[in-house]
Amino acid sequence: MKPKIIRIISFSLIAFFHLIFLVALILEKKNAFPISFLLILFLFLTTVTYYKAPLIHEEHFIEDFIAIVFVTLGAISTYTVTHYLKTGPVLAAGIIGTMASFIPTINRDSRLFKLAPASIYCGCFVGMSHQDVAPNYSFIIIAGVITGLFMVISKGVFHGFGGKLGTIAFGGVAFTSFLLFLLY
Repeated sequence: MKPKIIRIISFSLIAFFHLIFLVALILEKKNAFPISFLLILFLFLTTVTYYKAPLIHEEHFIEDFIAIVFVTLGAISTYTVTHYLKTGPVLAAGIIGTMASFIPTINRDSRLFKLAPASIYCGCFVGMSHQDVAPNYSFIIIAGVITGLFMVISKGVFHGFGGKLGTIAFGGVAFTSFLLFLLY
């Protein structure tokens, strides 16, 4: 695909996930004028940022595949630490994220090891899901792979902007929940 089309698709995915999240907040709070105002402001600022941000897109199949694997491993690891070691999701994500930050020191010249911290930390957000949302490892693996795909698709958009990894993880978990809802 051409970089322009990929940029439009990835921007649309991220904007859609943010929109779903914010609509859920509005529906939860009936008197939500401040949230509605922030939603409009957010959409405006996101659109401006989209047009001002530089396009960074490279195609590397092996690196993209490894990123998906790292996201899934981060999700599984965080889910395991959260639910079986009973640490809680924030502490589990902190532990896994901190451990992932040391992976590039194994081989400082490896491009794949440099991918690991961000990809694994994105997976940590998936693994932080509550058991009511993510009841088993099958869900976590599917959500991890979908989140990894979303991460690869959106790698050239909002590079260096805060909140991207959490938004992608939210989208992966929400999309997986929606798929399972349709199938069962």
